[in-house]
Amino acid sequence: MTDGLCLRRTALTLAAAVLAFAASGGDAAAAPSTAIVAATPSGNGICFSAAGGSTAPGATVYLWPCAGDSSQQWETQMIGVSTRTGDNSAAVVRLVNVKSGLCLDLQSASTAVGIGLQQAACNGAATQQWVLFNTGAPYDRRTVKNHYSNLCVVSRYVDIVPGHNGSGLKQYACDFTEVPNPLKYWRLTL
Repeated sequence: MTDGLCLRRTALTLAAAVLAFAASGGDAAAAPSTAIVAATPSGNGICFSAAGGSTAPGATVYLWPCAGDSSQQWETQMIGVSTRTGDNSAAVVRLVNVKSGLCLDLQSASTAVGIGLQQAACNGAATQQWVLFNTGAPYDRRTVKNHYSNLCVVSRYVDIVPGHNGSGLKQYACDFTEVPNPLKYWRLTL
């Protein structure tokens, strides 16, 4: 059995268990909290962060050097499995900031390219649903796609060099042709 098939079966089994749990009246099952780190060759430790460690709804989520702060920790709550063509039964999750208790969301609930990320009250909206794709070897690399807009989270490599703290995370087409030197892969680390 190939790794891809094995991972897909594992995701489907987990999703079935979560959906059965939710159908019984339970909330979405949560995995341990994770940091979402830029998967770069240098492994420079840049994380998805709530701006300034904010707990306010509407605060921008951007890239900041990883410091282990709870504003850089995200609880992964399994919602289900994507049935969209091309998603290959990937997991659909809600990402909840540990410090604020708010969900990763799209600004302005927009499907337009170039829209940034924010944290907002968790309300079950499709803009708060994220598809996590395993991109193959190395196996910890993921693309993160919004289930509502069908666009992927991207930054630019130049934005993670020293002096560019607070660099933007935006949504763009998942073929990554719209952003020069795209930073498009992310690692979920405990």
